[in-house]
Amino acid sequence: MHIKQLKTTATIFLLFIFIGVHAQKSKSKWATYKDKEWAFSMKYPANWEKKLAFRGTQIAVVSPKETPQDDFNENFNLVINPNTDISLKDVVQLTLDQVPQSFEEGKTVSSEILNGKGGEYGEIIFSGMMNDKKLIWYQRILKKGNTLFILTFTMAEEAYGKYRPTASLIFDSFKVSKKN
Repeated sequence: MHIKQLKTTATIFLLFIFIGVHAQKSKSKWATYKDKEWAFSMKYPANWEKKLAFRGTQIAVVSPKETPQDDFNENFNLVINPNTDISLKDVVQLTLDQVPQSFEEGKTVSSEILNGKGGEYGEIIFSGMMNDKKLIWYQRILKKGNTLFILTFTMAEEAYGKYRPTASLIFDSFKVSKKN
């Protein structure tokens, strides 16, 4: 994948996060989504709204509002970038470089390359202001063959402690069943 393609992916990701408006974490049932084209599956809270091919994403799931006054819906989205020739380490670094340029008060909270059941992945947490709202983005980036899977969970800063476990459960449920 070329830098231009990666920047396009980053732009799509940034467009998606502009839609947020606050909600709640499901403590009960989970739904499963399976994508045959890209051979992946994932779980998400059953009471969250699923949106396919939404604003440049493969899938997005958006939490419901807790009260009428909520002003941000926590959300998850997946962007898939096929035919990528850039390394995972370089994708993570490019993302880190874009954070302070893309968000008012944008800063990296943590970043590391980890190994899990599905192989090596990048994990990034960053924060910033958007529409006068302090947000936190929790992101995992996986590379399977020549395909990048960029998983992003966006939450209001004050809801981080409440939604981080939900984000981790979604991320941990994500499985790719073949090399892309």
